[in-house]
Amino acid sequence: MTLSLLLILLFPLFLVPAIFLPHNRLFSYLIPAFVSTLVLLSLLMIELFAPGLSFFDRIGSFFEPMFSFLMNKRELIEEEILHLSCFYALGLIYGITYLIAFLLMKRFYIGSSPYVSSPVKKTGKVFEVILLNICTYLVLFFFLIEIRRAIPLREGFLAPFFSWIYPIEA
Repeated sequence: MTLSLLLILLFPLFLVPAIFLPHNRLFSYLIPAFVSTLVLLSLLMIELFAPGLSFFDRIGSFFEPMFSFLMNKRELIEEEILHLSCFYALGLIYGITYLIAFLLMKRFYIGSSPYVSSPVKKTGKVFEVILLNICTYLVLFFFLIEIRRAIPLREGFLAPFFSWIYPIEA
């Protein structure tokens, strides 16, 4: 199996349950995923708009001892180790913020109004399914592309697209 095929096969795993979930359950998964995605985007914006901070390198060097068992240090250069450590840490941050937001959502979310008409509910459901896939599958897609150097899978037919997102030096 290649990484390209894995990512294509994972898409229905996220899409099909989102389509068939009831509105309240879908909304209770959507809000924590949206909050977690906003946290990751804010960290990415710090890296993009303040390049002098080398924010991702600092995150990578801070979390490198925690994730060192996931990397083969003999095959990787120091920059790749920092990159992998940073994105493992960002995955951990995504998971922690998702769990905290999910617990808060479960505690304080009451429900939706039964007086909303059916076409509005159907249109809202389409947008919720799209947003849930952006906040979950797209984050997973990006994460797997960024750590593909540590995954024991070939890249497959999407290799030019992966190299456009994050080029790996030969």
